[in-house]
Amino acid sequence: MPKTKKRILVCDDDKIVTDMLKSTLHCLGYDSDVRTDSYESLREFSENPFHYDMVILDRFMPHMTGEEMALKISSVRPNLPVVILTGTGLVTENEPKAAGVTEVHEKPLTRQELASLIGRLLGDG
Repeated sequence: MPKTKKRILVCDDDKIVTDMLKSTLHCLGYDSDVRTDSYESLREFSENPFHYDMVILDRFMPHMTGEEMALKISSVRPNLPVVILTGTGLVTENEPKAAGVTEVHEKPLTRQELASLIGRLLGDG
């Protein structure tokens, strides 16, 4: 459990995934803002860039990829942890890292895996 309330921005175009992540994050003690549209998510971040402690993005979404969003986010907050979740299994290290992505993980993550990942990146673990 985090020592203080931390907020995570989540963007995935699959509502089932966002609902699951929101519920899991709440159970783990984190606040979250969850969006299914990449433009809306980026607008929310741009209006409140220091409101978030971490960002979780889907890799492939309409309008903008997770890497494209990560690049825009990291241009404002270069040290903000940005995690990409992908369902494809096609993960190469160089492309996401160059875009400012902290880590890439294959979906789905178990509750324990998500807790461990977030705890490690936010210093809560």
